[in-house]
Amino acid sequence: MQKLIKYISKEFISPFFMGLIGFIVFVSVELLYQLSDIIVRNKVGIDKLFILIAYHIPYFLVMGIPVGILFSIFWVLSRLSNDNEIIALQSLGIPSKRIVIPFIFLAIILSFLTFSLYDTIVPKSNMKAKEAISKYVYKNVEANIEMNKFVEVEKNKKYLYVRKIDKDSGILYGLLLYEVDYSKTTVFHAEKAFKDKDKWYMENGRIFRLTDDGLLKLDITFKKLELDISKNVEEYLRFSKSPNDMTTRELKHKIEITQKLGGDASALIVGYQEKFSNSFAPIVISLLGVALSLFINLRSKSWSVISTFVLVVLYQGSGAWLSALGKERILNPYLAPWIPNIIFGIVGIILFVLLDTRAAYKLIEPLKRVFGTIIILILLSSQGFSEKVYIESPNITIEGTKITFEGSTIINYKDSIIKAQKGFGELNDENKIIKASLFGNVTYIQDKRTIEASSMEINFESKDVVLNNTYSIESFKNKNKKTVKLRVWSGISEKKTDEDVVFSKKVKLTTCKECPTYYFKASHVTIYPEQFLVARDVILEFFGIPVFYFPFYFQSLSGEKEAPFIAAFAFKEDTITISVKINHTFANNSSLSFFQEYARNVKEDKLSQSMSYTYTIPFILGTLAISNSIKDNSFSDLRLSLSKKLELLNFSSSLSHSFSSNTDSFSINIKDIKTGLGKFSLSSSFLWKDRNITSVKFLNLSTPSLTKKYKKTFFKINSTRINITGPATKLFESWKEKTVSINTSFDSQIFNGNKKNTIKISYSSLYQKDELKNFNLYIKNDITDNYKPLKYNKDIFFLDSSITPQLKFAFRNSYPNKIYNYYAYGLKANFKTKLSIFQYGISDYQYYRVLVNEPKWVSNPATHTNKLTDFMGTEFNLKIFDVKNFFDLRYNRTFDFMQEKAEDRFITHFLTSKYTLNYNKLSFENNTRTDLEKEKIDFIKTKFNGFIKYDIFKHNYQFDYDHKNEIMPITVINNKSEIIFGKNKIEINYDYYLKKETFKESIPQIKSKYLFYDSNGGRYEGNLNFFNEYKNIHYDLKYKSKGAKQSLILNLDYDIENEYLKTGIGYNTSTKYDWAKISFIYDIKNNVWNFTQFELNKRLICWSLYFKGDLKLLPKFSLKSFEFKFFITDIPEKSVGYTEEKGVDINLF
Repeated sequence: MQKLIKYISKEFISPFFMGLIGFIVFVSVELLYQLSDIIVRNKVGIDKLFILIAYHIPYFLVMGIPVGILFSIFWVLSRLSNDNEIIALQSLGIPSKRIVIPFIFLAIILSFLTFSLYDTIVPKSNMKAKEAISKYVYKNVEANIEMNKFVEVEKNKKYLYVRKIDKDSGILYGLLLYEVDYSKTTVFHAEKAFKDKDKWYMENGRIFRLTDDGLLKLDITFKKLELDISKNVEEYLRFSKSPNDMTTRELKHKIEITQKLGGDASALIVGYQEKFSNSFAPIVISLLGVALSLFINLRSKSWSVISTFVLVVLYQGSGAWLSALGKERILNPYLAPWIPNIIFGIVGIILFVLLDTRAAYKLIEPLKRVFGTIIILILLSSQGFSEKVYIESPNITIEGTKITFEGSTIINYKDSIIKAQKGFGELNDENKIIKASLFGNVTYIQDKRTIEASSMEINFESKDVVLNNTYSIESFKNKNKKTVKLRVWSGISEKKTDEDVVFSKKVKLTTCKECPTYYFKASHVTIYPEQFLVARDVILEFFGIPVFYFPFYFQSLSGEKEAPFIAAFAFKEDTITISVKINHTFANNSSLSFFQEYARNVKEDKLSQSMSYTYTIPFILGTLAISNSIKDNSFSDLRLSLSKKLELLNFSSSLSHSFSSNTDSFSINIKDIKTGLGKFSLSSSFLWKDRNITSVKFLNLSTPSLTKKYKKTFFKINSTRINITGPATKLFESWKEKTVSINTSFDSQIFNGNKKNTIKISYSSLYQKDELKNFNLYIKNDITDNYKPLKYNKDIFFLDSSITPQLKFAFRNSYPNKIYNYYAYGLKANFKTKLSIFQYGISDYQYYRVLVNEPKWVSNPATHTNKLTDFMGTEFNLKIFDVKNFFDLRYNRTFDFMQEKAEDRFITHFLTSKYTLNYNKLSFENNTRTDLEKEKIDFIKTKFNGFIKYDIFKHNYQFDYDHKNEIMPITVINNKSEIIFGKNKIEINYDYYLKKETFKESIPQIKSKYLFYDSNGGRYEGNLNFFNEYKNIHYDLKYKSKGAKQSLILNLDYDIENEYLKTGIGYNTSTKYDWAKISFIYDIKNNVWNFTQFELNKRLICWSLYFKGDLKLLPKFSLKSFEFKFFITDIPEKSVGYTEEKGVDINLF
């Protein structure tokens, strides 16, 4: 082993120094490149330049040691492998793993050397380099000051911090000077410090002195004070040390100081750990380099250089990045510098363990073997035919100029993939494929598009593709943003390999997925993917029967763009209307939208026509659009607009002229201006006639509302609106007389435990001619809290209390002199005490004081509140056998202490009671309140309410008992009965009037609700109402079976006295294409049957039928009006129908 170490060491030295010197030269040149501009500008001499480089060499040396090690490993092992010396060593019984040992031994020595350099020479040389740059390059004393750094200016006594430095003037801003003593701490804080002659002075500051127990002993301010430290300020600040300029001992001390002063020591910790991790790098690099070189059997020395470069970039690049993350505390600063060593070390260990194992062989060999399918790469380099064709097939034979492939064949050409069961091709004299014919389940894939065919021919020279018996799907979004799939079959399709357009013949199209009920059959179809489809000689077949013929048919395949051609036909009241719309985009991306409509009355022989167009042109600042409309040779508005949709805003402007009113207008709109606060919008518009302004809006600005939430707490600034308008006069005069209005508001609710603070602020103002006319400012603040100061419950004594203090403030200022202030404070409280069965308490106490300032502060007793309601009585539970009884009887009094006279403070008194009974399934509850005469205890009125419940039945009641009415103390009893069994429920509401002669008078109306579920899960829900002494009946039902999409709706109103029946039947599903609504009135007495609503929409597989009519059946059938529409479900704009408005309407083109 000693001989092996000596031998490897001897081989190691030369390439090590070669890599090390190469690295030092490389980074030195990089340093010169970085300083070149500054050196030339400051006229630094060549001798000073070499001094700068010399001071940086120790740092370059320690950074280059891992580079030299890695380069040497790859260099030595590649030579040993080329000379078969590794095989010779293995034949001598030395396994590959033992070759690692000499390199690890050398790496350990170099690790100690690296650390010793890092901790001794490197910090000093780095500091000298800084001094040299400041002295020779920048040539000013404050040029290299470091900001936001604590500097120890006197050991363990004084610390200096500078926030900002102006390098041009040499002024320091934001100074903190800590002077620490055993008995006190003094802090000097100044806005800035500057140098005057040979001394430094602090300006506009304060001095704080704290005792050792943290109490403030001194607090004084000063205008100017000398900065008293032992050395000149430049010596501390200009040469403030970075982690690379300090030894490990200095770094450790600096970390302790920074943490003691509460600063962030992450960068220092990372620098401290880097000294150890970088020193450990030679060992990690040695382990990884040797294991990787032996694993891949590196032989080339050129690859040695490349491999060294790649690994160094990965190692040092990842190290710099991870250290930066550690300095920002995104990663643990103690761990970040060690992560590259950990990752590279683990990879090296894994590769080392795998050496000389079968696993290593299994990982390497698959990269060197080719098996399975035969892959042929043919380079096509003839003129106009330079793309590569990749053919993959399990069985390929070549006979002369013919190549045959059998089995699952895949051809890759440009951006296309072709799959087939078999095929053959033709080769040229250079054995390059020029044609191919494919058969059996052919699939042609280009980008997102797939075409299936029975066979296919492709010419790689002319770039022609021919597919036979094809099937494809074209997807697009309709106007409702729903994805529609158009299925296309063709006898033959042709296209170019480098184009998307497909030309097809003998084509069928439909949107039906299963059991197609209709087809569009066309002789020729041209498909422009994701744009539009054009068909010629089209026949619409419905269930195999030809229905319509169209000379052409257009279909948009873009959800945003309109079809290139739209035509419609309508006939109504002897008038034929034909409309045509053309949309075309030119090669320069300009577009034209043209619409023309002809209406001819064949009876009166009158012709009316209208035309409109919009032409858009891509412009430097956006899209320029020109639009105009003409009707019967009369011009309408001429409009010129410019719009641009940017990432951060949408801009549009328009200039228009109205020929009818001879007016002009100009407007600018900027919407959705994205900022960190939200989206702003602003607009401006002008309207004039004969060069005179008729209307002007200079500015309309709206800001977004801002909301911040935290649990229940929120702060919200509502949208602010600013409007600037002017009168109808000349533009400059209008601006002088402008009107400005501003409106904004703010809302917030702040919660802290039981505390709640509600704040509302609103502001509005109006300026005219730059003079404030009025403004309104309103501020409202309500603060509430809730306490339970006393709560006790033990044995026979019980005590509970609650206090809710409130503070209210309102301020309103209405310009010019209306100021209103409202201030209120007070509380709500209650408490209850109980001793055995006796109880006393306060159920409600309210105390408020109100101050109003209008125009001066006034405390008006009429606005104050000081009311109290107390009670006394008994409360107990009584159980007799299994019957549980509860009694609560109270005598209540209410006082108003705001009354001046004591005899007027008593307001009212009343009795309350509550009784409950529970026995098995039986429950009963009764509550009363009895009002008493003020002067004596005489009953006035008692209010009863309660319920009785047994099993599934519950009855609620409520009535008043008038003690002063001896004849009929009870007038009416309000009743509500419920029967609940499982999910089923019946509810009946009725009022019972006493001492009525008939049942109809006693209970004049009954209202009921019901909800039932049948055994199959069907749901029945509705109402049954009897009113007007049972002369009118209303009934409604909604039924839906379990899991069904459909539901049945029935409404019925019957007037018994007038023999009048009105009913409605409805049917709908969860989709919008299946529903029906039928409403009719049947006059039984006069035998008249009118349908007030007859509306039906039914989906017939891929089509939908819509019918709406107003008709009379009895005594004689008559049809007042109707509408009819038959349309493709997925493309509702493709329809045939009749409406009262348009007459016969055909929109299938």
